[in-house]
Amino acid sequence: MIEIKSVDFHRNGISGAGFHLVRFIQHEPYNDWEMIGVVFRESKHVAVLTVDDVTDSLGYGHTWRGDEFEDDLRFAILKDNIAEARDCLEHKHTCCPNVGSATALEISEYNGTPVDQVEKVLRRLEQEV
Repeated sequence: MIEIKSVDFHRNGISGAGFHLVRFIQHEPYNDWEMIGVVFRESKHVAVLTVDDVTDSLGYGHTWRGDEFEDDLRFAILKDNIAEARDCLEHKHTCCPNVGSATALEISEYNGTPVDQVEKVLRRLEQEV
C-alpha cells in the first residue's frame, strides 16, 4: 500500500518530454520507505527510487521496479489532475470555461486526459468514500 505525499508536473525544459514526480510512502512490504516515482506519459515509462537513493550517491541497486507502482502512481496523478480541473471548472476561474459541475468529458477536455481514464479514476474515488 502506498500513501501519496505530493504530485507535481515538470515540463523538462522547452523541448524535453514532461513528466510527473510523485512522492509517496511505501508501507508494506518495504518498511515505510519514502519514495519518488518519475512517471512519463507513455505506459511502462516509470522509474521509482527511495528518497535516500536520490540524496545519497546513485549507483547500482538503487532503483525499484516501476511497474510494481505504475498503476497507483498514475492513479495519484490523474486524481490530482482531476481535482485541479474540477476546482478550476467549478469555480469558473478566468482560465477555464464557465460551467457548473465538471463532468468527465469537461475534465478530459480541460487537461487532456482521455475520458475513459477520467471515468475510471472518478469511479475509484467514489468507491473510496
